[in-house]
Amino acid sequence: MLGMKATKVCAVCGRVLDRWTDGDGNNERWEHSTQDLKQFDHPAVPVGKHEIKPNYRCDFCNLDVSTHTVPASSFTVMITPEQHSVSEGNWSACPTCVELVCSGSWDELVERALTTSPAMRGMANSSETKAVLRVYLGLMYGVLCEHMLGEPFPGWQTHSDPSEGR
Repeated sequence: MLGMKATKVCAVCGRVLDRWTDGDGNNERWEHSTQDLKQFDHPAVPVGKHEIKPNYRCDFCNLDVSTHTVPASSFTVMITPEQHSVSEGNWSACPTCVELVCSGSWDELVERALTTSPAMRGMANSSETKAVLRVYLGLMYGVLCEHMLGEPFPGWQTHSDPSEGR
């Protein structure tokens, strides 16, 4: 089981940051999410989530609307042997994405992320890149599905991971 690390947000913009590690779980780094990379003109400045008010958004389509919590335990997805993406606890969802999660429409959720998120649209400028992003999102959402801790619920709760001691 992955050891929990405190969630970090960017001190400049308030966005929740993604945590990346190498294959051994060492050499951790915090970066803006893929959805944020083209949006911001600054590097990530990681601070604790209690030091600044987080600027939450839908973790699926990147809309600045967060109405539901998708309860989940933490997990790591190997992108390459040297690069692992770490998801820590719950995910945030907008009304449309939470409906897709509740109905198990994971392929539709992938397509929504690819077409709704400005950064994803910008990155998916070729059929080859779009295919890679589709596989990456499908993998992330598939592992998320296995780590869900119940049905999504209205509002936002940062963690319901049992390893958090809540």
